[in-house]
Amino acid sequence: MGLVTAAPFDPASTDTVRPQTIRQPILLLLVGAAWWLVYSRLAAAAFWLTSAGVGLSPQDRLGSAVEFFLNEAPERTRRVLAALGTVLAPS
Repeated sequence: MGLVTAAPFDPASTDTVRPQTIRQPILLLLVGAAWWLVYSRLAAAAFWLTSAGVGLSPQDRLGSAVEFFLNEAPERTRRVLAALGTVLAPS
């Protein structure tokens, strides 16, 4: 078996920034902005998803239940995660 050697170090190659290291923060910012936009307008987003997205009427029992779930689930999830974070946080 032969000896495995690493490629020689080239200082000129360290100047370049890999494209994925630029894409990840930009993608994170775009996803965060989209999340904030929907979360800040949660009631309107839930109404739109229920009526236009799924095609249910908000006056029906099922439509009103779906709209309520879409409106309340993110807020309750945030509260549970915040409570778990305070309980499980190292002191």
